[in-house]
Amino acid sequence: MTLRIATWNIFFGNDLATILHTIKTHEDFKNLDIFAIQEASIHDGVEDAKRIAAAFGAQYDYYQVTSHMYKGIVQANAIVWNTKKITVIQKHHIDLPFATDVRLGSGEKILKHFIPSGKRKSLVIEGIIARKSFRLYAAHFDVIGFQQRTAQMACILEDDEKRKQVDFSCILGDLNTFAFFKRPTWINLKELAKRYGYRDITTHITWTFQRQRIHFKQKLDAILLKEADNIKYVCWSTNIAGSDHIPLFVQIEL
Repeated sequence: MTLRIATWNIFFGNDLATILHTIKTHEDFKNLDIFAIQEASIHDGVEDAKRIAAAFGAQYDYYQVTSHMYKGIVQANAIVWNTKKITVIQKHHIDLPFATDVRLGSGEKILKHFIPSGKRKSLVIEGIIARKSFRLYAAHFDVIGFQQRTAQMACILEDDEKRKQVDFSCILGDLNTFAFFKRPTWINLKELAKRYGYRDITTHITWTFQRQRIHFKQKLDAILLKEADNIKYVCWSTNIAGSDHIPLFVQIEL
C-alpha cells in the first residue's frame, strides 16, 4: 500500500483552468491521495477546493478554511483527499501566531509596507489509511517575521505533541522560508522540528517559487515527516504551469 501526497500554493487560483487541466492529465497527480493547497480562493461563488476535488473524481472530498482577505480576495487553505482510500476521522484548523510589530526587526517593519501579511492557519486532518493512523498539518506561514515563522512551526509541533500518538504524521505546505544570500539559514526552524521527531525530506529540492520576469527562484515549500528514517518514501517536485509556486510530491510506502 502506498500513500501519495502533494502540496501546492496555487496563487489565489488565478489560473484555475490550467490547474484543473493539470490535475486531470498530469501523471504526477494520478492516484493522488491527499492534496494540500495554499492560497486557494473562491471563484463565481464556488470554493476552489470543491472544483479541484471534482477534477480528481467523485470519490474525493475537501475541506477549505479562509485565513484572511487580501485586497478583497479570499485567501484560504484547503485539503482534498480520496475517500475510498482514506478515512478522515477528524478535520479542524489551528490559528498560527500573527506577526506583530513587537516581534519584527527594523528591516522587517519596512518590508511590511511592501509585502502582504495576514493571519495564518494550519489545517489538520486525522484518520486511517491501510490500518495505520495518521495526522497531517497543511500550513501556510506568514511572509514577514523571521522569528515568527519559527513560532508558527512551534505552534503546530506543540499541537501535535499534545494529541494522541499516531503511526505517522506529516507537516507540509508553504513555509515562506525566504533567504537572501543564504540568510537566514533557517537552522533554528529545522532544529526545532527535529527535536519533535520531524525531518524535512525536501532538502534536495532547490526551489519551489519563481518570478519568471526577473529569474528569481526560492525554496519556500517543504514536506516534513515524523520519524522519516523509519518510513520508505520518494519525494520530488514538478515544474508545471498554473502558479508562481510548483508542487511538491511524496509517495510513502506503508
